[in-house]
Amino acid sequence: YDDRVAASVARNNTFRGFFLLWCAAVSLAICLESARAPQHGFAWQGALCVRGVFGGIIALAIAWPNRKYFVYFHWKLILRSLLLTFYTIWMFYAVTKITSADVTTITSTQPLWIAILSMVFLKKKYSWLFWIAGSIVVVGMALLVDAKPPEAYSVIVLLLLFTVMRAISIMMIRSMMEIPATVIAYHYAIVVGIFGVVIFFVEGGHQHLDVVFDGTGTVLLLVVAATASIYQALVAKVVQILGSISGTVGIMIATVIVYFLGVGKAGYSFNTVHILGLILIIVPTLWIICSKQVAR
Repeated sequence: YDDRVAASVARNNTFRGFFLLWCAAVSLAICLESARAPQHGFAWQGALCVRGVFGGIIALAIAWPNRKYFVYFHWKLILRSLLLTFYTIWMFYAVTKITSADVTTITSTQPLWIAILSMVFLKKKYSWLFWIAGSIVVVGMALLVDAKPPEAYSVIVLLLLFTVMRAISIMMIRSMMEIPATVIAYHYAIVVGIFGVVIFFVEGGHQHLDVVFDGTGTVLLLVVAATASIYQALVAKVVQILGSISGTVGIMIATVIVYFLGVGKAGYSFNTVHILGLILIIVPTLWIICSKQVAR
């Protein structure tokens, strides 16, 4: 009887984890498309600032039921929040330089980096099929870069670097199981809020508030703040339920969503090399996840 109950609870938790994963993917897709929508020169700075300030308020409201667990100077939380903040800053910048589909495709390579990091630091071993899949992903990234204009190369390379940082931040969640997922997301919101406000003022955004916060712009920025906060809280919970590698699946689902949003609404143009690069990244990464090549 106890075994049946345990199995039933496990199945329910797994279903809950995948449902939250889909919700996280939709939230990320909406966030990125809203961040790139404004047509003024302070799009990413405004999105980052509002994501930090209003997103922090939303994150606080979500985390409030677990306020007895609030902790601010936990070294793992601080390190994770900093790594994720650097990634967030560059992601918001990147969506104004390349398409959202490109950004999510590049960041969907996180399972590969998690695998490499776990091999180096956790002594994990992987099959030759894994390394073939990893090599195909690298080829796909090379094709994706080659399909872009030269001025986008540095954006993509740095996005890869910050994607590795995000992979580290995801792996760290499993070592903080005693902290509720909403509190982890709230701590990150505080850090990204500080950086967001500083960058917005340094870039001179406060001198163009009428442009940044016009009617449409305000709505879009509030959508960015809400969906980004929801996404972070959901990912933290998904990782606690399904494992570190599952936290990256949401980005792959979001990639498909923003691709179709881009083609249907934003008018993205994709040539054959570009599409081939996307496929060579997504398919092997999906295999790495589905074949459970990377441990929880």
